Amino acid sequence: LDELLARYRGSISQLPPMHSAIRVNGQRLYELARQGTTVDRLPRDVTIQRLELLTWDSPVFTIEIDCSKGTYIRSLAHDLGHALNVGAMLSRLVRLRTGPFSLSDAITLPDLERAISVEAWDAIAYHPDTPLLDRPAVLLDSDATRRWRQGQVVTLDALAGTGMIRVYDETGLWLGVGEGDGTAGLLRPVKVINAA
Repeated sequence: LDELLARYRGSISQLPPMHSAIRVNGQRLYELARQGTTVDRLPRDVTIQRLELLTWDSPVFTIEIDCSKGTYIRSLAHDLGHALNVGAMLSRLVRLRTGPFSLSDAITLPDLERAISVEAWDAIAYHPDTPLLDRPAVLLDSDATRRWRQGQVVTLDALAGTGMIRVYDETGLWLGVGEGDGTAGLLRPVKVINAA
């Protein structure tokens, strides 16, 4: 099992399952699967940074995985069982982390209800830009802020980069997320937040 797990670390190609949300000809695969239809799917490259055996109590084993977005854990369980010539299925899945959030950051529903009932929302809520804190950020002057709020492309002399960029006004108020081109200094609004 240890030797097998080593073969699945790094970049691997995975065939998306029929019960996935991927669209084929405009229809989600899970919709086709519910109709009893199976279609050809293209394999997708994913990365498994860590794949470790935690427990082994035959025939059940527990593994911990650190993987890229788009990895199908149920498919991985199936593939491991197929490679072992015994078959396998996933009986329990716990997501320990996604982006900057970990399971230790979570609160129970009763605790959430209590916090809301005493208006302690600010003590438990994350700012909406928290998942984006690894992205570059720009501050817009008042004129650019006005244009941004109208959904217009903003031109900046020194753009922080290409791809997804966090956007704030001069006071630090979050204005949303834009797409930067990095060459012409153009910042196109993707999601505009108009705070009251």
